[in-house]
Amino acid sequence: MATSKKYDVVVFGASGFTGQFVVEELGRVTSEEERGLTWAVAGRNQDKLNQVLEKASATIGVDLKDAVDVLLADIENEESLNDMAAQAQVVLNCVGPYRFFGEPVVKACLKNKAHHIDISGEPQFLETMQFKYDEEAKKKGVYIVQSCGFDSVPADLGVLYTVKNFPGRINTIESYLTLNAGPEGAVGHYATWQSAIHGLANAEELRNLRKEMGTKKPLPKSGPKLENRGPAHWSEMLQKWCVPFPGADASVVRRTQRFLYNNGENCPVQYGAFASIPDRIDLFKWQAASKVVTSLADTEFGLGLLEEVQFGAYACVSAFRYLVLLMVVGVVFGVMTKFSWGRWLLSKYPRLFSLGYFSHEGPTQKQIEGASFNMQFIGTGYSNTVLEDGDYDGPPNMTIATQVEGPEAGYVTTPIVMVQAAITLLKEMKKFPAKGGVMTPGTAYKDTSLVERLSDRGVIFSITAPAASN
Repeated sequence: MATSKKYDVVVFGASGFTGQFVVEELGRVTSEEERGLTWAVAGRNQDKLNQVLEKASATIGVDLKDAVDVLLADIENEESLNDMAAQAQVVLNCVGPYRFFGEPVVKACLKNKAHHIDISGEPQFLETMQFKYDEEAKKKGVYIVQSCGFDSVPADLGVLYTVKNFPGRINTIESYLTLNAGPEGAVGHYATWQSAIHGLANAEELRNLRKEMGTKKPLPKSGPKLENRGPAHWSEMLQKWCVPFPGADASVVRRTQRFLYNNGENCPVQYGAFASIPDRIDLFKWQAASKVVTSLADTEFGLGLLEEVQFGAYACVSAFRYLVLLMVVGVVFGVMTKFSWGRWLLSKYPRLFSLGYFSHEGPTQKQIEGASFNMQFIGTGYSNTVLEDGDYDGPPNMTIATQVEGPEAGYVTTPIVMVQAAITLLKEMKKFPAKGGVMTPGTAYKDTSLVERLSDRGVIFSITAPAASN
């Protein structure tokens, strides 16, 4: 790919738990259809980076060590970050938690005009970067594209996919996430647990940020208000108990809908998200566990969303006793994050306080291989025929069902999404809005082929029930 930069892509944090899987996926893609793409890995420790390349080579059956350069870059060394960004057209930033380590990389990319893609599910970081750097990114023609992993491409692009395939105007969309663990069960990685702890502990900061940004102003509604289902309800469709679940997707979807409305592209969709948990708690997937934990940070992961793009997110269990257990664990976690001693204990003993679902080691390869996800979208709205009748003031008269499904969410789907997001940016930049800025996935990729690219790689978007009259 023609560029003045030495590398099309640099994977920063390549030796981290998620970064190593991004390296594998990028190596796989560049050995197949994207052979002309130039790339490098970057991080603090050259030996560890070399080990990642060796492991990836063994996994994908392609020798990467001679084809992929190693760059040394450290969050605490501004010069090294600038040197890395100066050589990259796109930096894939895999270093989290982003609230602690994300901003220096964004600043280096802006200074050296490198595009930046992250996989953050931390709304405070995401919205802070938009507040602080959106104008600078626009002036410099740099794209800072956020949440390009399982958080939050399936949700954000899934909503847009549903709207695109609806013959009329959608009023509400509800999504239902099912996360499936294999026979080995699953364990979450410590970094996700740590993000949840500090996200909830600093929730007030996000409240203040949103007031300063002015993003609490309600968006207009095109029909009846999305139903508020309360603290717990029984889902007839899923045959499970559901509790409110405002995950990171809420913030991302809201920002995309606000962008589209402000640019006159569509009437905002009221969005409600739900997550289905396996019937037995001991098969509770680590992604579901992380979502439940982060959902407790109501302000960090979805504050005020019902005032804007209406959002009701839920975790669902089939037995009432699991619902009670989930709520008790949530209350304990929430209380402990408010005190320094509580945060220390939660960080020190993740296995104990997560009932075994988080650890410093993270999931095994077998646990990853046995997992998958499915996210269903149910959209209701008004048909074109009804819209032509200006006097119609009844309820929505049409429904559509779509879905996004794929392999394990955190370390298979996320690398697939991140890598394809980078390739799409490199190849289809002319289809991006404006000439730069801090963007959500839906904002950046709405007019590109990313959905088709992901479907080709196993993260499949499809219509399960075409739009039909209610």
